[in-house]
Amino acid sequence: MGQIFPWLHARSLPRVRFFPSGVPGTAASPWVGGLYHASDHRIDIQHVPVLLRQGRLESTVQHEFVHAALALAGSARLPLWLEEGAAIYLSSQSLDETDTSVQPARTLRELENGLYTFGQSRTHVAWLHLKAYNRQARAIVAALIERNGLEHFTGFLRTLKNGTHLAQALGSWYSLAPGDLAAWL
Repeated sequence: MGQIFPWLHARSLPRVRFFPSGVPGTAASPWVGGLYHASDHRIDIQHVPVLLRQGRLESTVQHEFVHAALALAGSARLPLWLEEGAAIYLSSQSLDETDTSVQPARTLRELENGLYTFGQSRTHVAWLHLKAYNRQARAIVAALIERNGLEHFTGFLRTLKNGTHLAQALGSWYSLAPGDLAAWL
């Protein structure tokens, strides 16, 4: 992760805790393998035997490290679709590409709202929606990275984390407007 995010140094690495089942005292979804806690710069990895069996432990840890690196990049919030898309893409996380039972989002607003709403739920139906929306978020990030490279993309993220509005950052870094991203949904 230090090669992708040069500001993530050994002294700024989050504390990582591993749990064989759910994290004690939380209501995390059984489908979630990891959680990053910005409040104390901590990563909790849960259901470790399941993640090992599925071959997802490494990508889950990397996914959460992306969240940690982004938290250190600045204090402004990223759109949820952009943060999740970056974490999925940069961790080389595999997603189920076969399930097409959920209608994909048609706009960035719908994608953002869907990720937020279904991320709050602990049901299997919500998980199916999240998988579909995560695929879309990853697709947008992939298109941005393919357009100008990874270093350019991390500069764009840092600009956003430093408080620049999405429309302004997209325009200056990619000569795009937010509506242009709908083509990659």
